[in-house]
Amino acid sequence: MLAGVPRCIFSNFAGYKKAIEIANSPNIGVCFCVGSWLEGGTAVTGADPVEVIKYFASKKKLFKVHFRNVSAPLPHFTEALIDDGYYDMSKVMQALVDESNNLSVMTLEPGLEQLLHNVLQQTNFNSSFAEEEMTGCNN
Repeated sequence: MLAGVPRCIFSNFAGYKKAIEIANSPNIGVCFCVGSWLEGGTAVTGADPVEVIKYFASKKKLFKVHFRNVSAPLPHFTEALIDDGYYDMSKVMQALVDESNNLSVMTLEPGLEQLLHNVLQQTNFNSSFAEEEMTGCNN
């Protein structure tokens, strides 16, 4: 609580799902920071990052992804290079590729746009998302 106001709605997967349900708007979605999610660990957040991506992407509510990794969950963590953290970020990338048809509003961090585009090309992904949507990212 902060000044008598509960602050726990955005602390876990169930809270995020409930908030999006309450908002019930096509203009409200999730800016998902993988690193911040990993800081909490599944014990706190209640879900693996891939599960979160797949759920919100399937509902077209995944608007932005911060592609970050950390050394460990709370209480002791530091930001890590993508391949030096405790989580296998290739799983996150695979989830983004798997859900790419559902990411029509997604904005990617600088650098991730090109990386995802390259992965989509290497997997022979044929979609308007790969060519049309990716060109508008980060504008």
